[in-house]
Amino acid sequence: DDNGHGTFVSSIIGGRTFGVAKQVSLVAVKKPHRRDEKVLDAHGVGTISGLIQGIQYAATIFNASLEAAVINISAEADFNNALNKVVNAVVAFGIPTVVSAGNDASDACTVSPGSATSALTISAIDINDTVATFSNTGPCVDMFAPGVKVAGIRRNGTEKTMSGTSFSAPYVTGAVAAYWGEDIKRDGGEIVNWGGGNATSGVVEGLGVFNEAKNLLVRSPECWGCRK
Repeated sequence: DDNGHGTFVSSIIGGRTFGVAKQVSLVAVKKPHRRDEKVLDAHGVGTISGLIQGIQYAATIFNASLEAAVINISAEADFNNALNKVVNAVVAFGIPTVVSAGNDASDACTVSPGSATSALTISAIDINDTVATFSNTGPCVDMFAPGVKVAGIRRNGTEKTMSGTSFSAPYVTGAVAAYWGEDIKRDGGEIVNWGGGNATSGVVEGLGVFNEAKNLLVRSPECWGCRK
């Protein structure tokens, strides 16, 4: 990770200190034909083609191992049909894919991969379960997760807090991975459906009457038995 964004995201998914699913194996995604080149560069910038290559790289690893896998994409671009098609294809292939909704205080359906129909698109809330002021919402959003002053780990191993839907998505990725890890015989489709069915409904504040985002809040693994 040449930027630190990926390290921070990974620390939320499965890091020793803040990880939701501390037993997962984390895989750094690269471009399949240029494995010394990351999807995002040292400035956190990349291309649509590079992101598509990274998704293909993850699918190749899954195909080789046939073990349970979840893809997290904490990145945002303008709406791109090709990128959405690739995301939908890997989900159909059996890999649940969790993506950030974006940070434009706008409609997640206008960005990719947040608008991919088969992805789990995640928006951000603050400590009061209120929609973050920067978070994209709208009908493409499947769920909410913490995204304001989220604790994680920097590249140098120290702790810090950051805000953004990039850090909401890994909460759900970790929860999905932990659940799948309980029984790897479950198929990817069941895992995707579980995400919404196991969330807490109706507690997110600040959506407004006409916002069509699903009012669902991710639940942590220790609360899977809690009342909805």
